[in-house]
Amino acid sequence: MTVRKLNEQDVERCKWIEAGATPRLSYIGDTIGMFINDPKGGLFGADIGGVLGGYGQLSHLYGSYGWLEALRVHPDYQRKGLGKALYRRFFEQMKAGGITAAGMYTNSGNAASRSLAELYSLSLKGSFTEYICSTDSLRAGESFDLVRVEADRGEKALAPCYGDCGGFMTVNRTFFPAKGGLGEHFAGKGWLYADDRGSIMVCGFRFQPHKALHIAYIGGDLNKLLARASRLAAASGSAQLTAMVPEDDGCRREFYEKAGFVKTGDFITLWTDSFE
Repeated sequence: MTVRKLNEQDVERCKWIEAGATPRLSYIGDTIGMFINDPKGGLFGADIGGVLGGYGQLSHLYGSYGWLEALRVHPDYQRKGLGKALYRRFFEQMKAGGITAAGMYTNSGNAASRSLAELYSLSLKGSFTEYICSTDSLRAGESFDLVRVEADRGEKALAPCYGDCGGFMTVNRTFFPAKGGLGEHFAGKGWLYADDRGSIMVCGFRFQPHKALHIAYIGGDLNKLLARASRLAAASGSAQLTAMVPEDDGCRREFYEKAGFVKTGDFITLWTDSFE
């Protein structure tokens, strides 16, 4: 078995692996360019006898935080150690890229994925529920203008919210730790909005904007923020809005459910801050 960095020439094989491993979750064709060009991470593949059987991505989030994602092993190649080989390569690349903490997510009932992460010293850091709603059902209603926060003001704007999000803010099921530097990062991406009346919102997408705009955080006038988010989604051509809510956040769970959002599943995120 060998593990190597992948490139765009591997995309068709990756699509075949993805179709076998996660037939209901497909995005490698839309993300491979972003994945392979991550300067601190990269897309890695595990070959057996020179044939690609699985792959996984290490992405740099911000600061010294990394994200382990899109780990796929085709059913024909499972239980042969490919997942473990990819994790070992992730950790080698983290050291090389100066990433000192990294995490992943999985469905709360996926024991195999969780066990593999725990084998490499990742531990549970949060439990969340995902909600989704068609933008068509949300376009009506009062909205109001929010101003995109500039990068140099992002930290001041978002830092007071770090204790109000279960430790993470999530975009495309990517869990960003709510730590110093996140506000600047989100503002630099153009994902952070605020007004002068205490309302603040983080929403955006890392990939596949046509599928969904992701609400990572809302605080303040929730109804008006949701109306504004639905208009942003429509402007982006997004078919749906999603939100990942901490398991113990009954207020926002109730808000989204009353607004017509449907629960899609329960998810957990596991992290490590030690590579020893």
